[in-house]
Amino acid sequence: MIGGVVAAFALSGGKKHHKAATTARTVVITRSVVQTTTAPPTTVSVPKAVGLTVADASTLLQNSGLKTQTRQVSSSQPAGVVVSQAPSAGSMVKPGTTVTLNVSQGAPKVTMPLVLGLTEQEATAKLRALGLVVSLAHYASQKPAGTVTGQRPPAGDVVAKGAHAQINASSGPPSTTTTTTPATTTASTAPTTTQSQPPPAPATTTVPNVVGMQLADARKAMRTAHLVTEVHYVPSQQPLYTVVAEQPAAGRTVKTGSHVLVNASLGPTKQTLKAVPNVVGLNEATATSKLQNAGFAVDSVDQPTSDPNQDGTVVDEQPASGQQAPPGSNVTIYVARYSSGG
Repeated sequence: MIGGVVAAFALSGGKKHHKAATTARTVVITRSVVQTTTAPPTTVSVPKAVGLTVADASTLLQNSGLKTQTRQVSSSQPAGVVVSQAPSAGSMVKPGTTVTLNVSQGAPKVTMPLVLGLTEQEATAKLRALGLVVSLAHYASQKPAGTVTGQRPPAGDVVAKGAHAQINASSGPPSTTTTTTPATTTASTAPTTTQSQPPPAPATTTVPNVVGMQLADARKAMRTAHLVTEVHYVPSQQPLYTVVAEQPAAGRTVKTGSHVLVNASLGPTKQTLKAVPNVVGLNEATATSKLQNAGFAVDSVDQPTSDPNQDGTVVDEQPASGQQAPPGSNVTIYVARYSSGG
């Protein structure tokens, strides 16, 4: 009898122990499932890509679990910069959603028309209708006063809308000075007429290699070569103000006074840009004050002129008015200086 009780107790205790062990194992399994089951996010916020380069914007969106597609659009923003996006920044979307980036391909292009022979009013109106910024200079010529005798860029060149165009117009024939010199004989007194010669035809010069230089040094090199530096700022990983391209290419032979397009780096970090105000036609002091008040430094260069009415007037500026440039950067103004020719 005692043995039966012991056996029954042993059997009963064994069942309880087995049940407890099973329960413990069940708890462990349940905890394991809870720890490894995490629901993925159902939506993500679209980050702001506008203002970034397309490469930086794509990386930012991909890191947020989004896809990208790009479209090239005309814009006054530098080429390669995102100008708009869809969906917009802050929108809540599903992971894997495609965000469309509209990327600037730079200003629209226009073809420089032929304006030689037109009146300066006709030429100016024609160029401005294409969205070009016009500077006018007058030089003595046998052509009737007001007739366009030179243009830059030349007809047929493809340029960005908003680019700078220079036209030269005739101020009329050069002045003639008559002097009377007594003859050495008593037979007659003959007047001797001397006529000032028109300015010689523009000389040629070689475009220097300025790629890799700092912009200030590049400007000096161009000025030494009697060329005008036309500055455009572009996104680049090169240090700020480093020249990354030039056109025409180094080594080309061009006319003295020609414009050379120089692309300068905005640097690897994002820059805030401002539009350069128009100061062409103002006197030097007023132009300098206007540019400084806009946050730019000013560099002044003398430009010879045969028109006394232009003396002291700004006839060109670089970067041209309307161009985007970093605050604090240099704007070069070209100031007409009259010379009677001695």
